[in-house]
Amino acid sequence: MSVARAVTGLLLVAVVVAGVSAPTAAAAGYGVSIDAPADFHVGDNRLEVTVDNTASGTDLFSPIVEVPLEAGLSAPADPNPVVKSTDGTRTWAVQNSTITSGDSLFVYGRNVPAGESRTYVFTVTVESAGERTVRADVRPLYNESNNVRAQTTVTAVATGALSVDVLDEAGDPASGATVTVDGTDRAGATVRDDVTAGDHTVSVSVGGATYPALNVSVAAGGETNVTYRHGSLDDPAVVVATDAQSAVANGSAESAVTEAGNATARARFEVAFLADVPDGRAVVGVADPAAFPSGYHDVTATVDGQQATPGRNGGTTTVALDSPGLLDVAIEFVGFPVGDATRDGTVDDGDAADIAAAVAAVDDGDPYGDVDGDGEVTAVDAMLVAQYDAGNRTADYGGAR
Repeated sequence: MSVARAVTGLLLVAVVVAGVSAPTAAAAGYGVSIDAPADFHVGDNRLEVTVDNTASGTDLFSPIVEVPLEAGLSAPADPNPVVKSTDGTRTWAVQNSTITSGDSLFVYGRNVPAGESRTYVFTVTVESAGERTVRADVRPLYNESNNVRAQTTVTAVATGALSVDVLDEAGDPASGATVTVDGTDRAGATVRDDVTAGDHTVSVSVGGATYPALNVSVAAGGETNVTYRHGSLDDPAVVVATDAQSAVANGSAESAVTEAGNATARARFEVAFLADVPDGRAVVGVADPAAFPSGYHDVTATVDGQQATPGRNGGTTTVALDSPGLLDVAIEFVGFPVGDATRDGTVDDGDAADIAAAVAAVDDGDPYGDVDGDGEVTAVDAMLVAQYDAGNRTADYGGAR
């Protein structure tokens, strides 16, 4: 005897003992629909089957929801069926299908009153990638012929494993870390996720610092490991790597102003270090230098003397390293001419006026307006810029030119 028949028999006994006739099945008119998650994928997925009895004047008595387990579908150890609106649990069974050969997942409902609907949510397992047709048959407990069927076709995407670790300087999990994967935050220094195969964006914040986002690729059935090293920003290079062994060589980081700049030459600041990348896959992130005015005309990078394309993430410049070994990395921050308070690339009377206005407003002014190098933007700086524009000062704001 099938489970469905056994359950029906037990309920019939209860009705007879109570001396009540079995309820009449709902008239045709209730509807059924199936919804699959947008990220339908290999592995466990929560499906929704909605039984819509809003157009009927008769209660739908204890509907049975049958979902055939065919075409790469199976049931997990606990499908955990619930009613969406109430989270009330429902009984279930896996047994011979009444629709096709093989098994079906059966979810046993309760009355759906006339004018109402119920959405049953449960888990099915998708065993392989590809297009899947999911079917559902719904019928009243006492009238299996009064059934309504629905189906939907969805494509299951493959998945892979994504692991993210945030380590402190000692190589231990960093405290207070938050890992963000595709915009979703996860508290903690360790994340292990099954994700859809393809590209994903990973970023980390820890200790008040936000580290650069890293775009990673996860292969179907594969595993991608991302390790962030949280170190002191006193050493301006921070490694973000797919290999926990990648690091900046101890004592290798150097930073300096390489061009002080003047009224015709842009100021330049360089950070250089050696990156030790055993497997040739890493991203280095360099924090904006505190000793150099922020907001740059340009930021350039080289790796072993070859031009590289830097990225920007907030106050950090990133460079991808794609070859193994001890790599010489240099990042140059290109500023503006000294005196270019408006940052338009030239020094003229407009800059003098901007500096004077900042002084009058007791404003700090733009740091490029500090042409005499005393650490403050003052009326003297405005005067020197005006004199340069009038041809009475050299580009270094010295004597007459």
